[in-house]
Amino acid sequence: MDYIDHIIQLFDDYSKDLILTGYFNSELEKIVAGYGQEIIVNREVLNERLVMIDCDKLDCFKMIFICSVSYFLTQNEKYIEKVLEQSIGNALLKPENKYFIFRQIDNIFFNEKTKHSLRIYDMLDDLYEDIYQSYVHRICIDDYSFIPVDERNKNLVVVLTPQYLTMSHAPSKQLLDYCYTLEEKMHKQILVINSAEVCPAYGGVWWFKPGIGNYIEDYNSQEFLSYKDRQFPFFQCPKEMPDAGVIKTLMDSVSSIRPYCIINLGGNSVTADMLAKIVPVIVFNIVISGRALNRCQFSAIGREADEDDIHWLNRREYTREHFIKYILTYVFKEQKHSYNRNELGLPEDKSIAIVVGGR
Repeated sequence: MDYIDHIIQLFDDYSKDLILTGYFNSELEKIVAGYGQEIIVNREVLNERLVMIDCDKLDCFKMIFICSVSYFLTQNEKYIEKVLEQSIGNALLKPENKYFIFRQIDNIFFNEKTKHSLRIYDMLDDLYEDIYQSYVHRICIDDYSFIPVDERNKNLVVVLTPQYLTMSHAPSKQLLDYCYTLEEKMHKQILVINSAEVCPAYGGVWWFKPGIGNYIEDYNSQEFLSYKDRQFPFFQCPKEMPDAGVIKTLMDSVSSIRPYCIINLGGNSVTADMLAKIVPVIVFNIVISGRALNRCQFSAIGREADEDDIHWLNRREYTREHFIKYILTYVFKEQKHSYNRNELGLPEDKSIAIVVGGR
């Protein structure tokens, strides 16, 4: 397994400052491209070899990068623990750096099937608390007051999403369904805001194979979202989020228009958590098994609260009223195409199983 020796040599040279991060990254990319499946099979061997490399003297940025590499190669959560230990309370990292790291870890966990230790999830929550408090300080949150219910516009609801793409993107389609229901069935006026907080490149530090969220620039000049026979006023935040100045502008706007409440689809949103200081915010978790981290008043989850949920409530000193159980609904797109087996090259005499989605 010559490629393992090559990997170990790269680690050793990097720990001794003999090679730069960019070179290390590009060389490892080549190895992963050529030996992807073999690396997965030999993760335990890699983990045993990597233990012998002394990287503890690296600065925090290099340490975070090397741990992201090590976790990718071995799937050993001790490397995520090291990233979190390096990040929480670290004055060398800006809040946007920490948010980038938080989102990378959250994205990894979202795409994995593995359940991690409670300690890992607690540390991830602690990192988010660190980020949250930094933005509270930056924005001077005490300058804003919570608006009493009788002073809010009962006909206006703000719908906040951390990412808006196209109708082929399930959460974006779900957002439009919710907006339509709010307007058609509940007769509410709607304002949609895309806070652009899903895995932003803003605040990025070196990370092996980072996940960066898609962002459609053309929406920056779009004032409405069209769906069925409706149009919803729309604003998209700039790509560089979460930016304290932009969030403060949104808070000023919300203080002015005084919506009845804010619905946040997805969670893990610094913007939503800041706006919760002005009006009630309910986070709708769009993955039925998930629970997004937040500092809002309510979380809507598609199941009964479990032991981990209650543990989180106790850590944050929230009451059980924070969780609202709801039925996760989804309206399918209108069918526009029909295909038969012959067109798709599928046998007529066999049963066909179809998997929808990538998770």
